[in-house]
Amino acid sequence: TNNQQQPTTNNPTTTNNDHPYLPRPLVAYVCSRYYRAPELLFGATDYGDPIDVWAGGCVVAELLLLRPLFVGGSGLKQLVQVLKVLGTPIPSQYESMHPKISVKLEKLPQISPKQLSSLFPEDTSLNLIAILEKIFVYDPSLRPPAAEVANLFSQ
Repeated sequence: TNNQQQPTTNNPTTTNNDHPYLPRPLVAYVCSRYYRAPELLFGATDYGDPIDVWAGGCVVAELLLLRPLFVGGSGLKQLVQVLKVLGTPIPSQYESMHPKISVKLEKLPQISPKQLSSLFPEDTSLNLIAILEKIFVYDPSLRPPAAEVANLFSQ
């Protein structure tokens, strides 16, 4: 048994390079599809803690809706479900998710973002909606670290 302490981080810009014990490269096919962060749907293989923050936001949304927020029958259909909520990303957002993105920008449908509050029951806490708005962003480095999200829930 290996009793060595493994390094941990709550840095929202954590990448695979920050975790020397993880194999390289990582794979984009990770976690259940409904909880997969957009950078994974775009094929990123260098990612970190922000994918877990996204997945946690998906779980909270599912608890509120009593169904998953993003339901796609394939990776592409899953991406379309995210686009329907967040809108089509702009070029700088693509680069933040996956600098070597293979998807042609002009091939994605141009979709306007929705107000997140319109997707949840009327009695949903505005504070909770604000937390989800911080989590559901394309740029992984802009998602709050898990510890910050936990603090937001206690406010």
